[in-house]
Amino acid sequence: VKKPFYVNPKILSMEYAVRGPIPQRAAELKRLGRTIIPCNIGNPQALGQPPLTFFRQVLSLLEFPKLLKEKYHQILPVFSETALDYAHTIRGNMETGMGAYSDSNGHEFIREAIAEFIDKR
Repeated sequence: VKKPFYVNPKILSMEYAVRGPIPQRAAELKRLGRTIIPCNIGNPQALGQPPLTFFRQVLSLLEFPKLLKEKYHQILPVFSETALDYAHTIRGNMETGMGAYSDSNGHEFIREAIAEFIDKR
């Protein structure tokens, strides 16, 4: 039997800001040639911020581990040394590699790193 739980009424009455009168008016103004600054959707790249590359680099290396076997100087023009170091550390601690199931609690080295971070702060 599921028990009912409390949900803040403000959550229930919240509006999704991607639709509605304000975005509709913005679209209308844009059609009329006005410059619109899209601050309602949390898309910093729409405002000119370059994409975050560090996490993408690390994930790329983990998804294609053959690159990690290359010599640093061969891939440093594309990947930062920090991203390479992180990817090597992560890959070295993942017995099964990316995409394979891990312990249901997650990888132990990641849990330990999180606990250490929490202890330090």
